[in-house]
Amino acid sequence: MKSKILIFYAFTTVFLFWSTVSFSQKHKEKSLDSTLEANSEKWKVKQHQGIAGIAKPEFGNYTTLVAEKLDSPVIKKKRTDSSYIEGSFSGDGWDFSKYKTFEKKKFYRMILASGTDTFDLQFYLKVVSTEKRQALLSKMLSKNDENKDVTVRYEKKIEGMIISEDSIGTAHFFIEDYVSTRQITYENSGQNEPITGGYILLKKDSLFTEPVMQTFGNPKSKFSRMFAFQMQKGIFMNDMNGTHIALLGFGDQPFYIWVRRDLDATRRDAVAAFFAIIIGAKDL
Repeated sequence: MKSKILIFYAFTTVFLFWSTVSFSQKHKEKSLDSTLEANSEKWKVKQHQGIAGIAKPEFGNYTTLVAEKLDSPVIKKKRTDSSYIEGSFSGDGWDFSKYKTFEKKKFYRMILASGTDTFDLQFYLKVVSTEKRQALLSKMLSKNDENKDVTVRYEKKIEGMIISEDSIGTAHFFIEDYVSTRQITYENSGQNEPITGGYILLKKDSLFTEPVMQTFGNPKSKFSRMFAFQMQKGIFMNDMNGTHIALLGFGDQPFYIWVRRDLDATRRDAVAAFFAIIIGAKDL
């Protein structure tokens, strides 16, 4: 009975803490970049879920005409990285395990249109995961199989080209850990936690992303430090001088895009295509 009361009070304390944090965050939320937003067009994104898990986003004067998985074969690779043995006779038994890395690559295509211009987006999605797998002998000797088979690393990457006959020509792009929902704890912040990012390589120009992070809790407070974390809520697109030229905001609400009104056609179309890929591939 006493333990149930303690659990109840612990749950209530955590609930009240997060309610306070959520309330304060809601009322403290401010513009991500007031200068950018004041000088930009703002577009609400309609996702339009398509076939094969890929969406057909629509925003501003841009519409996705095609979103499909190509008929090319799925490329799969598997390798055993290492093996180890650990355990004791008095504990849970011996643990004979192997670390294995799995890699899968699929190819996709999207066609984005703006007026009479079309942009052919060709890319592949690569998923890499490293898993700890318990050997059969370990399962026979172990008293407890819990947490013996686990995924210790999981990454998603997108790489491809944007092809058009007009403003862009041919551009290359790369996106890493796109639209990740995983959180970053302050205690583990040095372990390369996933943050969506990438770049666009144009003929005579390069554009780079910058993450937009939101902090929950107070990492400097002794009480709330263990509950504090950061979550990515958007992506700035920067020019080579580090100036914010566009913004993709995401989260529980619909995607929103801000693009500077004075942006030239080449960079404007490249940014729109890049954001369309992030949105379209979100659920792959």
